[in-house]
Amino acid sequence: MGVSSRSIDFYEKEDDFARQASTRSTIVHAAPSNLRSSNSILQALSDENSQLAKFLFIGCESPDDIEPINSMNALWYRLALEPLEIRNNRVLIFFECITIFGLFFISSAWAFYEWSLYRVPEYGLLLENILEVCFGVALSCSSALAFLGCAGWLLSTSLSSNHTNFVFESRGILCWMMYLLIICEMSVWLGILIGTYVKLNPLNNPSGHWISYGVTTGVVVAILLVSQRRFLTWAIHVAPLEGFHVLPIRMALAPTKRMKLELKRLAFERAKEIKSRVYKDRLTIDPLAQEITVERSSHDLGILLDKAAINLGLRDINTVKYEERLNAEFFFEANHLRGRDVEFLARYIPYRLAEEVHSLLKLEDAVR
Repeated sequence: MGVSSRSIDFYEKEDDFARQASTRSTIVHAAPSNLRSSNSILQALSDENSQLAKFLFIGCESPDDIEPINSMNALWYRLALEPLEIRNNRVLIFFECITIFGLFFISSAWAFYEWSLYRVPEYGLLLENILEVCFGVALSCSSALAFLGCAGWLLSTSLSSNHTNFVFESRGILCWMMYLLIICEMSVWLGILIGTYVKLNPLNNPSGHWISYGVTTGVVVAILLVSQRRFLTWAIHVAPLEGFHVLPIRMALAPTKRMKLELKRLAFERAKEIKSRVYKDRLTIDPLAQEITVERSSHDLGILLDKAAINLGLRDINTVKYEERLNAEFFFEANHLRGRDVEFLARYIPYRLAEEVHSLLKLEDAVR
């Protein structure tokens, strides 16, 4: 009876796999997909005490177990977890927007300041000082935003494409810019309210009118409150995880116990969704490399990881580092992974690899 070409290919692949598993090091020459990995995120995720691991509730099994990190860094962790080309493009756009907004706030704050004082008689020293402080703070913050945004714009243009940790390491300056943005906005709103009082209140300005003062003040307050409410309603649906971890936003989003429980549930679900995508290699092409060394493990755990990688079409991926992570948790044999779900395996190995390992173990159990 003849042997089909498909059977021959199958045995050739099995022999090839056995040869790869029997040696610790294989040189792959002229590989077009030479890779360089970024480990900052993976190292932070592997440490359950790190802020990033707490952001994703790693080690928590239900919404009742989660705790907030109470840090503005939470606003940027999701961006840092995106693939390299996506996060670098987005941070470039953010710095560009901050530069434009900073310049806009400078002009608008100065315009409101001039409007508040135009053709107004002398008024109380207290109001004068408060108005000066409000617009002085607003102008300072907007100037700092324009400067930092411009600097970040230039640096992200030149560095983000080849710096795999650029966004993760930029979280501090991004948080500071958010603080400046919030302070600037609050100062401008307070200055507008004081300016309205100075310009239109008949008790302060003889040319003012009660009707115009009341209508203008009502419109300003209504715009402020409605905008805040609209923002909170929008934020709880699109960014429940970030809102849960930032204290002022959490207090505004969930003032009641029932709303706090709902926010917890939404945040936990969003973290679970993000975790399903981030446990993978953060790899970029290294055009300078001419060859890569792929280590192969002779242990059965290493063979299992290699087989899973080959099934995914990733023949050149170094799986020894994943084996070492599992060994650090005292998983030395493939049998030690039996009965573990994909979410558990994904704490130590990339998510797609975890799915394939889980499938191989289930297949072995089924044919026994």
